Amino acid sequence: MRFKSLLLASSLLISMAVFAQPSPYLTQIKKYISTSKKSLADSSVLRLSDRVNNRINYLFPLYAALQNEQKIKRSFQDKFFYDDFSDYLISVADYQSALYYSAKGYDTLSKKVAASITSYVDTLRNVQHVDAKKYILDRTAVAKVVMINESQCKPQHRVFTVSLLQDLYNQGFRYFAVEALNNNAAVKPEVIDISSGKYIHEPVNAEMLRIAVKIGFKLVAYQDSVYSHSSFQRELVQAANIYKVLQEDSSAKIVVQASHGHIFEEQIDKYIPMALAFKRLSDIDPLTINQTDMTELSDFEYGRIFYDQYIGRYPISKPSVAIKNNQPVDLLATNGYDIVVVHPQTQYKNGRPDWYSMNGLKKEYAIKPTEKSLYLVQAYYLSEGVNKDIGLLVPADQTYNTAENGYYYLYLQPGKYKIVYRDIEYKILSVRDAEIN
Repeated sequence: MRFKSLLLASSLLISMAVFAQPSPYLTQIKKYISTSKKSLADSSVLRLSDRVNNRINYLFPLYAALQNEQKIKRSFQDKFFYDDFSDYLISVADYQSALYYSAKGYDTLSKKVAASITSYVDTLRNVQHVDAKKYILDRTAVAKVVMINESQCKPQHRVFTVSLLQDLYNQGFRYFAVEALNNNAAVKPEVIDISSGKYIHEPVNAEMLRIAVKIGFKLVAYQDSVYSHSSFQRELVQAANIYKVLQEDSSAKIVVQASHGHIFEEQIDKYIPMALAFKRLSDIDPLTINQTDMTELSDFEYGRIFYDQYIGRYPISKPSVAIKNNQPVDLLATNGYDIVVVHPQTQYKNGRPDWYSMNGLKKEYAIKPTEKSLYLVQAYYLSEGVNKDIGLLVPADQTYNTAENGYYYLYLQPGKYKIVYRDIEYKILSVRDAEIN
């Protein structure tokens, strides 16, 4: 019993220690707003957005959230604010702050329920872990539609999807349907810029699409574009839009990237998630892969505590699938997914999560802080900036995190870039060319 109590206490400390507060870089913005007496966002702003004068300003939603938090919460649910804010924080690669605010929207659990998690973890004996990529590719070899989910504020989910894409293409998959893509007929999905969609402004999301196009995938935008629809209607429209690909190409094999519970295959009361709606519409059982439940901080409080205890008991170093008797284990007993990927705890290098290297696809590039008031560094593809305002583009990477030596470290694929240096008010200090070999 004492061991169980220690396990519970230590597991709670794991995530609380890392994500118990926002990053010092976000705190720097908050302090700057307070001491400079400047209003960097209109006090009337009640919806966060990174668009300013039809250009992307990655710091603007941070200004608005920090200045107008209480007003926004009074207009919308607290959880809506925390989720929205965390999505914009991850766009500037502030993983610590993104997870801090995301978790603030979780429900609280009683000590009794938290203790029951320890008892449940104790029952998971003889569990083994296999490489998630290999296990999934063995299953996708006979699948026609593969659906994999993600949490917007956790780019490691998109990094894992990227690790599968070339092999999936080799297995005959040709369509990559992405929920985050702007489903507007006037928008070309293969052109990554301001019009691609709010979530595509996050650099790893944009990189995922660039890589998919380079491999040869045809991108499909399937999000419901009718804003007046209910959440239930959106699930049905999403399913219909994916099914439309099969109606137009009966031989199609499709990879679907969706957020959170859209790929759940069970009905919840009267609610029908997209994956189940697609299954009923097409008579095709998609292979569903859940990443969101078993990543650090999970997607909800029960999952957060369970993940910490589980990883404390079964530490892993790469994305894995838990199996027992050669069958995948439904660790959280949700019964709505075919495969649950367990992600390892994040490791850091020079102040940034090491998964930003995208399994070695991207190289670390050091930026010396030569500008006196430097706050944010960005790297834009030189080829994408031809005859285009830089404010319309999505960077390959950006960060305001610095390493212990004071340098900024970007993760970039081989190629030519414009490195943009900005101050805390998002003003450009200088622009320099760089080539990564």
